[in-house]
Parts: sequence; structure tokens; C-alpha cells
Amino acid sequence: MTSEEAESLPFQDSVEPNAAETRNSALDVENPSTNSRQRRRFSRRLYKIVLAIALIAYIGGLGSGYLFWGRQANAVPEQGDAQAEIAELAGQINPKEGYRLLASYGSIGPMLVQSGVIDLVKFKQLYEEIGRPLTPEQLAILTEGSHEPVVITTQNQHFLLNLLWAFGLANQNRILTEGPMMRKGKEGAMHLASTGGWSLAKKPVSEIYAHSRMVDLTEDQQQRLEDVSGAIYRPSCDNPTNYPD
Repeated sequence: MTSEEAESLPFQDSVEPNAAETRNSALDVENPSTNSRQRRRFSRRLYKIVLAIALIAYIGGLGSGYLFWGRQANAVPEQGDAQAEIAELAGQINPKEGYRLLASYGSIGPMLVQSGVIDLVKFKQLYEEIGRPLTPEQLAILTEGSHEPVVITTQNQHFLLNLLWAFGLANQNRILTEGPMMRKGKEGAMHLASTGGWSLAKKPVSEIYAHSRMVDLTEDQQQRLEDVSGAIYRPSCDNPTNYPD
């Protein structure tokens, strides 16, 4: 170390330098020009390193800025492509000709009306208010029943949404009476969206919940229903369909 550095150390006077330090000090004193050249070389190397880092940062900034600008410039076409892709997927899920189920309406419409699960006046008024009054066919499904197969289309999907909501809410099944819906008891189940949100009934929801035996299943059919509903998750809340909250 240099003499200046030695003077700056605390309590250095009480410590005897060892032989190696003495030799190094002697060399520093004897070759001051060598130390000076080494410091200059070190300074030049440090300058080059700092300059290289600055240059890399500058080039990286230009590249990222160019990429960001390019993405912004292409945002509109990409968005259009995404909308077209979504429309194509929607067409596959709900094609124009509709999606035919292997089931008919049967008598569930009249049963829902007669048991007070659907207030026919409220039901009709809802669709009149949104500018989609019920068709004669839909009124017949509610009042007379139908043996026609259920076909889901873009024209009747809103009607089917409320019809099947009422059916699922009132049909007696152990998924509703023994499944996850009963975690907090029947009183707790009445405060969920699927129960508290049903406002088209003549009776309180607590009186119609899982109250009517509309469809009887064999044990094998029931087990299959439970297996399938427990394995399908709804993306809106990440709950299985056997917990229709």
C-alpha cells in the first residue's frame, strides 16, 4: 500500500508492518512511475467498460422502442383478426342452424308455471320489455308442453336460459339437496346468485328450491350426472357445475 493509504488507516502507528508489506512499500517508493502507468491503464479499461455498457443500453432501448412501436402499429389488424377468430369459434359452438339436443321439452313448462316457479305474467313482461316478445311456439312450451326436440339457436337462447334456469332451480335432485350447495345449509344456499337472482317466480325461492320431482333418473343416470357435473368447471367463477351457485 502507499504511504498515503497507510496514514489514513486508524491506529496504524501501533501495528508493525510485516515483511511482505515492507517489501511492497519499498517497491512503491522505488518505482512511482510504474504505479502511475498502472493507474492510467486501469482508468482506460474502466472507461471502455462503462462506454460499452452505455452503448449496449442505448442499442437495447432503440430495439425495444422499435418493437413496441411495431406492435402498436399492428394493433388494429391484430384486433380485427382476433374478433374474426372469436366469431368463428362462436359459430362452431352455436351454429346458425342451431344445436339440437337429444331431449324434448316434455311437460316441464306447464309444471314450472303450475308450481309457481315461473310467473307467466312476469315472464312474458320481461321479454316484451327487451323487445323480444315470446313467440307462439315459446308460449306453447310454457303452457301446453312440447314433444319437439330442444334446439338451441341465437334466436331462442335467451328464452332457454331462463326456462332451464327455472327447471334446474326447482327440479328435485340430490346434487342440490346433498351437494356443495348445502355447505352452509339451505338458508346459506338462498343467498347465492342462482337462487337469490331468480325473480320470475310466484313464490319465495326457498319454497321452490329442489321442490318438484320433474325428471326421475335411474341410479346409473344419477351417478353419471354427478361425475360429469363434478368434472366441468365454469370459467366465470371456477366452480364445478355440481355447485350451481
